[in-house]
Amino acid sequence: MAWLEIKDFAQISLHSVYKILIEAQGAAIMKLKPDNIVSDAYRAATSVVREIMPGLMQYLTKSDGTWMRLEFKETGLDITIDNGSKVKAGMIFNVALGFHELPSITDNPRN
Repeated sequence: MAWLEIKDFAQISLHSVYKILIEAQGAAIMKLKPDNIVSDAYRAATSVVREIMPGLMQYLTKSDGTWMRLEFKETGLDITIDNGSKVKAGMIFNVALGFHELPSITDNPRN
């Protein structure tokens, strides 16, 4: 499938947006391996979005998830561009990325 930079959100479908999120999430998960740096997961996700549909970059969430420990969500352990923590064996992550304040594309008949 050929992707173009989106300037008019009427050109795309919600299905296309979800496919991009799934690809980006998969890229992030693949980087969450022992000895990798947590921020590499965020970079992997953003590179997928940037490559497929750069027009969506401004809507991508600033965090792709979080590291989970005894508490449901550990503060300060988000999967972000700034997290330099090293991934260790046994760590559990909740990988959850998305687009926020995306212009309405629900009027598109292809949705």
